[in-house]
Amino acid sequence: GTLTANASTITTNGNWNSSGGTFTFGTSTVVFAASGTFQGTGAPNLYNLTVNASVTMTLLGSIFSQNIVTVNGTITGAAFNLNVGYSGSQSTPLVVGGAGSISGVLTTRYNQVSVTSYNVAATSYSGLRLDGDAVMTATLQGNITAVDLSWLSSSALGLIAGANTVAITGETIITSAANYITSTAAGSWTLSGNWTNNSTSSSWSFAAPIIFNSSIDQTMTFAGANLAGAEFNNVTFTSSAGTAQTFTMATRGLRWLTTLTVSDTSSTTALASADLALGAAADAAD
Repeated sequence: GTLTANASTITTNGNWNSSGGTFTFGTSTVVFAASGTFQGTGAPNLYNLTVNASVTMTLLGSIFSQNIVTVNGTITGAAFNLNVGYSGSQSTPLVVGGAGSISGVLTTRYNQVSVTSYNVAATSYSGLRLDGDAVMTATLQGNITAVDLSWLSSSALGLIAGANTVAITGETIITSAANYITSTAAGSWTLSGNWTNNSTSSSWSFAAPIIFNSSIDQTMTFAGANLAGAEFNNVTFTSSAGTAQTFTMATRGLRWLTTLTVSDTSSTTALASADLALGAAADAAD
């Protein structure tokens, strides 16, 4: 069948499945007022979506919301993705309430095309993907945790972390030369996985202290001489397991501005430089 929603609000008290028909969503809002499953087709497949408090929405297909997703309950579905602001122009495409949770989905992807900046909700993510088709910034609205973090855009997309706390339990990939991060000294980053930084951007400015804290060996691909200045201000490598871990550098050297610390409480954690450059921003190129 066919449903043309226009600017209406559609409230469902059970499952939603628009995969077998035509849902013309217009500027409508779909509200999950009771727990149920979601299955849609196409991209985008929703305009606005609201999940009420104490409600669990279980994905049987990925969400591609063009405007705003508001989560006061739970969105889960480990095999599927939550895409917010998909091909849209909304500067705050995801709102997560105090009891809201989206960490059960495979990835959350921010994908704006018609804005110069968008906001990233302060919440816990599984995979966090930053995307956009133009020069823009993605600004954290508070502290975040994620299983992994990566950029999907090759444009000059900057993550503005400010004074917030960022904790990534898996890998972090700054994918493109134009991607970058800015953070202030009042912020804090803790990463437990591999680090890959392909940025060459003059906008890179990482003042927050960063701790690489892992229970297993990791591979670290730093920016080295690809950046005009230091990659980090204060950087620490340590073990979270009480056993020695090795952080092995690959491809490029590491430049820090103030302090490099390699330590643990009971063993001999190491930074293996592989004869790549170590030092401050003014050191010789790698």
